[in-house]
Amino acid sequence: VGSKSSPQAPVRETWREMRRILIPLAVILVARGFMHASLASFLPTFIKAETGNLWLAGFALTAYEFSGVIGVMTSGSISDYLGRRKVLMISLVGAPVFLFLFTWTGGWMRVATLLFTGFLLLSTTPVMLAMIQENAKTSPAAANGIFMMISFMARSAVVVIVGWWGDLFGLRETYFICAAVGLVGIPFIFFLPERKNL
Repeated sequence: VGSKSSPQAPVRETWREMRRILIPLAVILVARGFMHASLASFLPTFIKAETGNLWLAGFALTAYEFSGVIGVMTSGSISDYLGRRKVLMISLVGAPVFLFLFTWTGGWMRVATLLFTGFLLLSTTPVMLAMIQENAKTSPAAANGIFMMISFMARSAVVVIVGWWGDLFGLRETYFICAAVGLVGIPFIFFLPERKNL
């Protein structure tokens, strides 16, 4: 005879249980979203405008996404040993710095800074998902769904703002602004619970 599974908590109860984590994560997602939107959506346009080379624009986006894949694959394991907050801190401090350097520099230095930006910026999602799963005791699936909803909504809204800034100020200046906005999420890391080292 199979055991009776416990009913899942409603979304409202899950939000109440998880809001102390979801609210700071939402701020971090929005702040990070400006950097992510500027690169994922407008990087080819920026490189094409800077160099006039369409092939190089496509290569830049490929390099950014490839480095992000490596970051996604490694950040979870790293955070198991260093701690979730430490990895988020490294990522959310490093990504704006390297985005600023990417915009400021040129040549192979720009390629290197783009790779570091992609690695650090995209590596935050597995760490945040791990925090959700570790702290959602009643209904982890609902908590994960709320987190993904916040992530998608924030990213969609931010892309429109970044595009508007690009038309208003130019993409180069927009990258500087997005790097600065990315720093806003750093204080909210301290509101998140830390996972003890293994």
